[in-house]
Amino acid sequence: MTSAAGTPLGPPPVTPRQQQWASAILRRNGWRLDIAPQAYQHPKYVLVGAYHTTNWDAVWAALGLMAANIRTAIIIKKEWTQQPFIGPLITSLGGVGVQRGSAHGTVRQIVDEYNARRQFVIGITPEGTRGKAEYWKSGFYLIARKAQVPLLLGYLDYPSHTFGIAPTVVWPSGDLEGDMAVFLPTLATIRPKYPEMRSEMRFAPPPD
Repeated sequence: MTSAAGTPLGPPPVTPRQQQWASAILRRNGWRLDIAPQAYQHPKYVLVGAYHTTNWDAVWAALGLMAANIRTAIIIKKEWTQQPFIGPLITSLGGVGVQRGSAHGTVRQIVDEYNARRQFVIGITPEGTRGKAEYWKSGFYLIARKAQVPLLLGYLDYPSHTFGIAPTVVWPSGDLEGDMAVFLPTLATIRPKYPEMRSEMRFAPPPD
């Protein structure tokens, strides 16, 4: 669905066939879903993904979201969406092109996408790397605050083969560490594929 001006009002919906296909793959590999109803109650939010220790996280999370009938936008370099053949395919799968430059510029473009659409969900892994990082990146929080949308926590628990979205909903107040502390009880229970590579939730102190 698009607006009169041609701007999509939300990512393309998950089709029944895609949902069945994703569910079948997850079942075959022993995965299950644990999706809180809050994930369906908010048309726009930022899905914070933790923890990120392997490329398989993206595969299982994408399948989990599809099986749960939650279409998330894929933030990608704008050049890819402008390619003659692959561009329309990327867009049909929820790809949203942004011009990569300064961090502020990328945040502004994503916020503009939120403002232009009735439904919009993006998933961000704030660790920013599969390896152990000293700090989480805070761009996801800035996006949510500027777009005035809530934060939800998505996770993969490998021992139980569970992809879930927790019921806690956080509306950014400007107190980054205080707001994100609400997620700590859930984060403490999540067991990633490589626990030794897990980056604990902490943020760099603001510059002087």
